[in-house]
Amino acid sequence: MKGRIRLATPTMAIALGVLLVVLMVLGIPLSRASTSSSGGNLSTVFVIVPFALVGVVVAYRQPRNAVGWILLAAGLFFVLDGDASLYTVLDYREHGGHLLFGPIAVLLQPSWAPAIVCMVLALLLFPDARLPLGRWRWILWPFVGVSALWVLGAFGIAANAIVTHSVHVTPSGDLISIGHPTGAAAWWGVVQNVFFPVVFLSGLGSIAKQIVSYRRSVGERRQQLKWLLAGGTLFTFGGFFTVVWSSASSPAEHAIGNLGTIGLAALPVFIGIGILKYRLFEIDRLISRTLSYAI
Repeated sequence: MKGRIRLATPTMAIALGVLLVVLMVLGIPLSRASTSSSGGNLSTVFVIVPFALVGVVVAYRQPRNAVGWILLAAGLFFVLDGDASLYTVLDYREHGGHLLFGPIAVLLQPSWAPAIVCMVLALLLFPDARLPLGRWRWILWPFVGVSALWVLGAFGIAANAIVTHSVHVTPSGDLISIGHPTGAAAWWGVVQNVFFPVVFLSGLGSIAKQIVSYRRSVGERRQQLKWLLAGGTLFTFGGFFTVVWSSASSPAEHAIGNLGTIGLAALPVFIGIGILKYRLFEIDRLISRTLSYAI
């Protein structure tokens, strides 16, 4: 249709990239202004930067491929979560909830939820964001349904805390009512207990789907799938280690959880290589050296 404005353009990718950098820089004075914040997790930064950077590059080079925009959205949501968490600590733990933008920060703080959903969607929809065909759609629809409940529930709990003036946050800026949902919000805890197993199973299902495609593919497409399978495997098991051990009391288990968090960064990097076909045929050498070092 004539006159239609296209938002998925290289210019928009650059604009969102600049916005993301501005939001990351904004987090520096917020962190310094807060005396009670527990500070950011360095391993989380190693996740945000690859998703944001690869998302901008893919969206700029291939603006019609939604996977790039999904990766970029994951990075953007994570940065929003970080800034909002710092601001909620500054407001509700140090200034009694009297700062101007406190309610907005509380509402944006659960942005980690859509960020996690975008991470998994990038894996499920590689390489061009087309829906899986036939029996493989069972991988996507359960994940989408549970994810919608999970994300809407998280933002709903935040909105309810604002309306009822019951905002209580941890030293890291997380809402206590989300970390320990009770009463009318108890259903969200049940959804969360279902969500992460569904994520893990969806990741395994996506890897199985790509293995089947790999056996039928040749040439360049085969190399693309090698990169995705390597990144998807690291991402899926990295996510499992993060959920199980990142909050463990044992130093060794906590270290494993942090390594799992860093392992999540393999997904955007490997997806970016697969889509842009940059050094595509070096995956065999990478796998060979990785196995050699491991042995």
